[in-house]
Amino acid sequence: MCEQAVSTLPKPGKHAAIERAEELVEERQRVRDRHNTALLRKSNLRESLPNEPKILRKNLGTPENSISSAVSKAERILGKPPGNAGGKELEQLAQRVSKCEGDCASAAAKLQEMQGAESDA
Repeated sequence: MCEQAVSTLPKPGKHAAIERAEELVEERQRVRDRHNTALLRKSNLRESLPNEPKILRKNLGTPENSISSAVSKAERILGKPPGNAGGKELEQLAQRVSKCEGDCASAAAKLQEMQGAESDA
C-alpha cells in the first residue's frame, strides 16, 4: 500500500451531473408553480359554478313567467283560454279598441267645437 500524505485537498469543482440535477430541480419547481397557479384558477372557477345554474334557472324562469302572465292576460281579455286562434282574436280586439279610441277622439273634438260655439253665442 501507498502511504502518501496529501498536504492540500483539491478544491471541489462543479460536477456536470450535479449541475444538471440542480437545473432539473429548478425546472420542476417552475412547472410545479405553473400547475399550482392553474389549479388555483380552476378551483376559483369551480367555486363560481354552483351559482351559474341558479342564475340560469332564474333567467329561464323570467321568460316562463312572462309567457304565463301573457296567457293569463289573454284569458282575462278573451274570457276563455286562448286557443290556436287566440292571436287573431286579440288582433281583432286591438283593432276594435283602436277604432273606439278614434271614435272617442272625434266625439271629443265635436264636443269641444259645440262648447266653443255655445260660448261664442
